[in-house]
Amino acid sequence: MSSALNVKRSARLSLDYQIEVEAQAGQPARLVTRLCMEGAIPKALIPGIPRAGRYLIDARRDSDGARLPIRKSDGRVSTEGLPNGACLRLTVGLQQLAQHEQGGALTLVSAGALTTSAGLWLWRPDLLPAGMRARVRFRVAPGMSVSAPWPRVAEGAFILRSEAFQLPSRIVLGAFDALSLAERPGWPRVHVAVLKGERAASDAGILRWIEAALIAQGHVFEGPGVEALQVVVVPVPGGASEPVGFGMALRGGGAAVLLFLGAAATDEALPGEWVSVHELFHTGMPRLEASAAWLFEGVTQYYTELLRARAGFATEREAWQRLVSGFGRGQRGGTGRTLAEESRDMQRTGAYQRVYWGGAALALRWDVALRRASKGSRSLDDAMEALRRCCAGEPVSWSAERLLAWLDAWWGGAPLFKPLSQQALSSRAFPETAGLLNALGVRVEGGRVRLIEASESRTRQALVAPKER
Repeated sequence: MSSALNVKRSARLSLDYQIEVEAQAGQPARLVTRLCMEGAIPKALIPGIPRAGRYLIDARRDSDGARLPIRKSDGRVSTEGLPNGACLRLTVGLQQLAQHEQGGALTLVSAGALTTSAGLWLWRPDLLPAGMRARVRFRVAPGMSVSAPWPRVAEGAFILRSEAFQLPSRIVLGAFDALSLAERPGWPRVHVAVLKGERAASDAGILRWIEAALIAQGHVFEGPGVEALQVVVVPVPGGASEPVGFGMALRGGGAAVLLFLGAAATDEALPGEWVSVHELFHTGMPRLEASAAWLFEGVTQYYTELLRARAGFATEREAWQRLVSGFGRGQRGGTGRTLAEESRDMQRTGAYQRVYWGGAALALRWDVALRRASKGSRSLDDAMEALRRCCAGEPVSWSAERLLAWLDAWWGGAPLFKPLSQQALSSRAFPETAGLLNALGVRVEGGRVRLIEASESRTRQALVAPKER
C-alpha cells in the first residue's frame, strides 16, 4: 500500500460503510459494501491496493441499481455526478481474491475463515479530506465473526482513521477462535484471533504466550504504546525447533501483530520466544519511514534479547551470546554498501541481517554511551519510554533524522545519537563492537561467549537486569 495519501484539505466528508459478508460452503465468499457519503462527494473511489480491481465484481448506485464505471486496471470507480447523501454498492469476490493473493501473504485462508489486507476490498475516495470521518459496520452469518485493528465502537462496528486507508492491516472474517486478555494497568486492550488449524498449543497457552511478551515490554515501557492491540495467530506446519516461524507488526488504522504459530509448538515452548517480543516492541515506537529500517528494526532487535533476559526467559550469558552471534551475521551479510544504503534498499536486496544487526549494534553503542555520560543515571530505556509517552501513537511517519534530533534534544547534553549514527551509516564496515564488548567483559572464544570481570562489568549486568518498579 502507498506510504502517502493525497489529501484534500478544504472539503469535509463522512463515510458510512455497511459490509455484509456472504458465505458459501462455510467459507466467506463475497463482501457486499453499501457506502453512503455525506459532504464533498469525490469524483472517484479507489482501493488501497490497485490490483484489487480484478476482484471487484460489481459497482452500482443504490438508488436505482445503475452500474458505475469500473477501470479494471486499478479498480477506480467513477462517482462523478452523484448527489450529496448518495449511496452505492460494491461487491468483491473473496474466493477469487484468496486464490490469487494467498501466495503473497496478503490473504490467508483457514477452515471457515479468511484474513486479508483491507486494501484489497476497502474502496475510498481518491482524495481524502483532512477532516474526513468514516465508520464501518459488518454483518456476518451465524457462526462467523470479524477481527479488525480499528477502534471498536460496538460489536462489529469500527472507526476508520486515515491510516486505515494508507497502511497495511489484516482483517479476519469467518469462523475463528476469538480470545481476550484480562485488562491490566500498563497494557493495551488485547483481542486475539486464532485461525483454525492444527496446533498443539491450547487457548490458555496462547494467552500466556502473549502475556509473557507484554510482561517483557514492561521492563522498558511503563505504559502501553497503544490503547488497543489486535493479535492474529496463524497456525502453520512446523514448530518443533522454532515455535514461531515469522511475525509482523502492522499499523493500518490501529496496532496489530500477525504471528505464525508452528503446529507442533507446545504451551511450554511459547512464553519468551523472540518473535512475539520483537513484534510487540514495535508498538511502543513511533512509525518510521521504510528507509529507517536500521533504526526501528535495529533498536527492536537489540531490545528483543535484553527483554527476554530481563523477564527471566534467558540467562545473561544467553542474551549476550545471541547478540554476539547476531553481530556476526550482520558483519557477514549485506551487499558491501553503507548501512544507510543497505537500509534504504533492504526489501529489494534482502540485506536483513546487515540492517537489523547493524542497527542493533548502534543501539548498544547508544545505550552504553548514555550510561557512561550520565554516570549510570540515564539509559536507552529512559529514551525509549520518553519516546513512547510522546509519540508512539502519532499517525505520521518519522524520518530517521527527525528521530535522532528528538533523541539528542531529550538527552540535552552534547549531541550523542546523531554523531554515533552518522559515523555508522556512512561506513561500509559493520559498527565497531569489539572494543565495547571487551570493556563490558564479553569475551568471544570460538564463537562462544564467556562473561568475565572487566572495567564495565556492572554496566553489562545492568543492561539485562530486571527493571525495578
